[in-house]
Amino acid sequence: LTLPPGAGPFGAVAMVHGAGPRMRDEFDIFTAYLARNGIAVLADDKRGVGESRGVYPGDAASAANIDLLASDAQREVAFLATLPRMDKTRIGLFGDSQAGWISPLAASRDARVRWLVSNSGPTVSVGETDDWASLAGESQSPPVGTRAQMLAQVRKDGPSGPDAAPW
Repeated sequence: LTLPPGAGPFGAVAMVHGAGPRMRDEFDIFTAYLARNGIAVLADDKRGVGESRGVYPGDAASAANIDLLASDAQREVAFLATLPRMDKTRIGLFGDSQAGWISPLAASRDARVRWLVSNSGPTVSVGETDDWASLAGESQSPPVGTRAQMLAQVRKDGPSGPDAAPW
């Protein structure tokens, strides 16, 4: 927990990891920026990584993993809400990449989450993201067509899997 200078009460944020076995230091630059601007920051190691307990669920953006990690984010929000120097009306979530699916789900379940920042998070469903990656060669092979052709195929296949839009 990083607190800004002063007595508070502070707005607060729980950091939410993207895919991969991530540790709290991935958020160091954002933590420093937010704390400097009066926001308390809770950054932890992802479950099963570093000093965190539990079992690392793997990288897949499956419905089960997103649900599990959203529950972790909700527990972090609940913890922040218990701290006397926090402004309970200004608690949020900040995350990157896969957290773009995790954070909206957590926020939809917990009214204490008043704001969220999705830093380079997805704007489509998991299935659409995976479909595009497959068509684009996943950085392992050339794309199967032009951008327009690949986009048309993704749109034709449509959304599938977890999707932050409804949340």
